[in-house]
Amino acid sequence: AVVSTQSTGEFTLLQLRSSLGSLFLILLSSFNMNFSEEVLKGLDILADEKSLSDATFKTFVDISLAVLMRQKTENDLLNALNSVDPITLKQAYSALVTLILEAAKSGSDNTSFSGVLEDRRVAPARVTFLSERYTQLKPALKKLLSATSFHFPSVVGVEWRLDYFIKANSVEKINVPVYRVALLTEEGEGKTGQVEFACSVEQLQDLVSKLKDAVKQIERSGTRT
Repeated sequence: AVVSTQSTGEFTLLQLRSSLGSLFLILLSSFNMNFSEEVLKGLDILADEKSLSDATFKTFVDISLAVLMRQKTENDLLNALNSVDPITLKQAYSALVTLILEAAKSGSDNTSFSGVLEDRRVAPARVTFLSERYTQLKPALKKLLSATSFHFPSVVGVEWRLDYFIKANSVEKINVPVYRVALLTEEGEGKTGQVEFACSVEQLQDLVSKLKDAVKQIERSGTRT
């Protein structure tokens, strides 16, 4: 017999929610959003009105996104903005493309995307303009990424249930709690799926511990960049 319950003594479903759910959200938001010093310097150019005036900035963003979507070439960008230092332009372009691709790959929302720009002190009007362009192109970017690269499905959520085995044919009473966990995934073109597994309390605690170690490693990596 199997009975669903809400707690198992020391390790309750509330702890499961705060541990598994929160850790997966942290992992999702942390992966692919730590950038090298070179990329950060390129993003700083987006905030520099001396290097890119407001009008130039908008042209730069529109053409850069067109290059990314294979509608224009990098030479089109250089020719259209020939008044900007080519080295500065290439550095800004490389940083912008990196930010957009990594954000699209990790499924970052508008708030997370804008936060990166705000951290580099990009003016609010520029943040809004670029964030709107990112939101508009996000579905197309994800489709492009799925067609041009191999990658594992992204984990977008977690569901769980606790089953309690209280009786078996050969044993009068066993009282064995088993967690059933489903990782909700998303692939290219919005395809969804899930990975299911069952584990004991001890196995779940081990998983949570390893996830915490992974989060700590991501945080350490971020402080070094």
